[in-house]
Amino acid sequence: MEPQNTSETYNQNIIDYYNRGEVSYRDVWDLDASLAFHYGLWDKKTRNLRDALRRTNEVMAEMAGISREDHVIDAGCGVGGSLLFLASSIGCSGTGITITPRQVDLAKSAARTKHLDHLADFKIMDYNKTDFKDDSFTIYWGIESLCYAKDKPALLREAFRLLKPGGKLIVADAFYSKETYSPSDWEAVQQIWNSWAVDRLATENEFQKGLEDAGFVTITYKNVTSNILPSARRLWFFGRAALLIGKMYSFIGKKYGNPQSIGNTIAAVRQYQGLKRGLWEYGIFYAEKK
Repeated sequence: MEPQNTSETYNQNIIDYYNRGEVSYRDVWDLDASLAFHYGLWDKKTRNLRDALRRTNEVMAEMAGISREDHVIDAGCGVGGSLLFLASSIGCSGTGITITPRQVDLAKSAARTKHLDHLADFKIMDYNKTDFKDDSFTIYWGIESLCYAKDKPALLREAFRLLKPGGKLIVADAFYSKETYSPSDWEAVQQIWNSWAVDRLATENEFQKGLEDAGFVTITYKNVTSNILPSARRLWFFGRAALLIGKMYSFIGKKYGNPQSIGNTIAAVRQYQGLKRGLWEYGIFYAEKK
């Protein structure tokens, strides 16, 4: 199955997905409190979903060694949860960018409410072609956002340009777990990510090569698939429940949800099934600019 999104409509598909799928995240993913669209990482320090969502930010910050002196770009920042976490817990400053105007409005509102707007700024901007000067940041942060890039090597070159010498990149995302797939497995894995408006993922090796070619060094990859399984299982459970409700609505002649929320629901079921079949994985990349 080939990617369904064309370059002309791709960004708008992403914007529409998050705008119309937002209700799903509010209902089952603690969006209002955690300001997070990402999978949560579960370990001995987590007891519930809110802990796991926070733990993802903590693990990434620890791996990157982020300090109060750092200046962070959050590429594909969503509604600002990660950047506001870094500002509040570490005291660093940064800018979050997203192509979705509503997300910028929500992120700025959250920053004001948390009295962090002096540290965290948010802008409508495409991370593929930013207008920041060279060497503008010390940390390049991406959490389940770089998967949307159609040209990931080009995006990583832009990330390298934006970082100061000595700067660090930290990315948590989904990756293809195989270099080649059977036709049926390829269709299954693409159905998951196309439903979430993602054109295609990268393999670990593809992403590693993209980092190397961009000029990054000291590259490490940590597979944390086992740590997101409880999050994936939660998505599967609520997805199945929502599909059942949809069938009940249909039985009485009513429409349930919108195309984006329904697609989100279907993907929520498929992602766990695909994860259990080993069709994709979740990992964290770290790299440095010398």
